[in-house]
Amino acid sequence: MMQTRGTLQWIFSLVAVYAFVSAPSTVAKFFGESRHRPILLLRAGLYWSFLSLFWGSLAHMPVGDATALVYCAPLFTAFFAWLLLGEKVQPSYFGSLTLNLVGVGLITRPAFLFGDSGTDRTVSIAEYNIGAIFACGSAVVGGLLPVLVRKSKECHWATVTHVTDLCSGAIFTPVALTVITLRQEYGVGPDDDAPGIWVGLQDPNKLLLLLLLSVLGFAGLGLQTYGYQRERAARASAMNFLEIPFSYGLQYLLFGDALSPIQGLGALLVISGGLLNIVAKSVEGLGSLQSTDCEGSVCEVSCGSTPTTTSSKNREEKITLVA
Repeated sequence: MMQTRGTLQWIFSLVAVYAFVSAPSTVAKFFGESRHRPILLLRAGLYWSFLSLFWGSLAHMPVGDATALVYCAPLFTAFFAWLLLGEKVQPSYFGSLTLNLVGVGLITRPAFLFGDSGTDRTVSIAEYNIGAIFACGSAVVGGLLPVLVRKSKECHWATVTHVTDLCSGAIFTPVALTVITLRQEYGVGPDDDAPGIWVGLQDPNKLLLLLLLSVLGFAGLGLQTYGYQRERAARASAMNFLEIPFSYGLQYLLFGDALSPIQGLGALLVISGGLLNIVAKSVEGLGSLQSTDCEGSVCEVSCGSTPTTTSSKNREEKITLVA
């Protein structure tokens, strides 16, 4: 799945680069300036690791538990943004983050918070711990991704996604598939009844779904990259929580699976956290605008200076001319 998805998204990114990116050379157009390439390659590897760790956690623990752990990534984003970018985290961010984390907990109802009652817990403790390690690793790696995008914000978003998709489809996933195939060939990997790697690609319906998934994934990754380049890392990463209530809304529209009242409350908390983040940004922007205006002549009165208007200046000039 990752191979097909990565290849399709790479094709989409090629079209985007040709359509939107202008650069002094072809190499810079597709791979960024020389000073950006190490960061772009590092981000590509970490993004692939983020997805692999998350999907690995889903194979070893319940979905709700894995989701709750992975969505702790904004905590690490705030730390990495302070450490690597020197970005200050506003107090409103922690209020928004608290609402989001509580909301995610109520929606996913992880077993480590709500117990095993009402859940189909069929995994062993050892397997669950492996899944928790994968999920926590995914959260740490995911927390670093927005910071790397901010460090290459001069690079066009299409170039960033092109490098990510090219590395995924041409390097990381083929290597992983080769390792899995060799493990199965020599009996080193798990011996279960799981389908083969390429099973399902002959089904037109599944290929169509993969195509749709690739289109949505490319659009989502492009918009996310564009947003990270234009907003502080911690604040932008907190908006990712809105994925959860949105996905549950689609679940209800497509499959008729409604949220429980507790889950509905969690969705409202997540939406409230996102709105708080937006309002805090707007208030901060107004404050910056007012402070900028105070440096001009219009706000000199409020800053304690002697009021001097344009009309009074004109009258003084006329008096001088007459004299």
